[in-house]
Amino acid sequence: MVGERRVRLARRRRAIGMSQQDLADRLHVDVRSVGRWEAGGGDPQPWLRNSLALALDISVDELEALLRAGQPESASVPLTGHAIATAHTRQNERHAVVSTTAADELMSLRRSLASSVTDGALSGSLLFGLEETVRQYGLAARDQPASLLLADLTAELSEVQELLTRPRPLSTAAILTKIAARMAGLICLTLIKLDRRSEFRSWARVASSAAHEAGDPETISWVLAQEAYGHYYGGDLSEALAVAASAQQAAHAAPRVGSVLSAALEARLLAARGDKSRCERALGRAEDVLAHLPPEYINDSAFGYDEGQLRFHEGNAYTHLGDTAKAWLAQDAALELCAPADFMDRAFARLDRASCLISDGDAGSGLAYAIETMSNLSNQQRAGIISLRGRQLLRAIPEPRRHALPAAAELRDRLMTPDASEVPEP
Repeated sequence: MVGERRVRLARRRRAIGMSQQDLADRLHVDVRSVGRWEAGGGDPQPWLRNSLALALDISVDELEALLRAGQPESASVPLTGHAIATAHTRQNERHAVVSTTAADELMSLRRSLASSVTDGALSGSLLFGLEETVRQYGLAARDQPASLLLADLTAELSEVQELLTRPRPLSTAAILTKIAARMAGLICLTLIKLDRRSEFRSWARVASSAAHEAGDPETISWVLAQEAYGHYYGGDLSEALAVAASAQQAAHAAPRVGSVLSAALEARLLAARGDKSRCERALGRAEDVLAHLPPEYINDSAFGYDEGQLRFHEGNAYTHLGDTAKAWLAQDAALELCAPADFMDRAFARLDRASCLISDGDAGSGLAYAIETMSNLSNQQRAGIISLRGRQLLRAIPEPRRHALPAAAELRDRLMTPDASEVPEP
């Protein structure tokens, strides 16, 4: 079911003399997003809430209270600490019970609204808002659990798809197609993290088609790099290596995020095959591309790359090669450089360290380190490829020895995480 209308939120907007379009322009979002929030069909993204509260001239806590299920127009609920706490509780409960059917109904609503209210040329502010939304999702992809991003990404992309179905000037269509390709690539990345392999493959085809249609080398290279990572985590190393090479070719020798991502992945692939010389050459290419990457792309985002990410990839490559001394140095650098909120790369770097300890004959310490790593993550954070990596680590210990170690059973317990399909979506 679609949520109750948030009449108090709409009433606050009207009280300060703003239309839905005025508020949308202020936040650089589609006016349909404002209508959706007030209709109870969705929540403002976390990074918009400070700006939304400022636009409505209220505190963030007051905004959270207004985002509760709708109240009758005559209702007047004081914004007490208890009311705010109740708002958070109800929001969490609502997130926990949204089913696949409800998500489908929300998507259908968005598409219906898009068909009803969208016509004419798109304004520059709307296009800017869509591009900014994609950029913010790229940032959120580094520190938000994938399951929490998937529903919002799907909804946003459905709206872009509706815009693409209408006649547009070629220049506008090209921008929308690039936005669609990047959103599809983010969905692809999210499905990779959740280890939803069959869906990843379908979305990889969609993202690649959209990227090639947009004709933007940066986007093509980036989308192909995401596809290569999906094949890698899916265990198809030959396909991953071929797509990584395509991603570097698509960059046309220019320093692009896709080319450094795919070069780093190529190093990991070659390391998994035991090819140290070619692995180190690939690492050298990744170092060179990163050194020449434009400053605006050097960041901790899904659309950027930085030294912390490279050190993690380097550490993983040397872990595969069994060169634990070099792997340890790279892991130290990765853990120092990765943002504290970047739980995925930090967890992977720590699990690589656990693997090194096991490889060096200290299985007890390695398992203890892996248990500590998993214990610091929520179920949603562990779901998908992080749990997959933990299971790989366990399998690296010979079975008789594994059964004799109590820590192995404890780590197995930590890995009993619900499948991504069972993790509630917002």
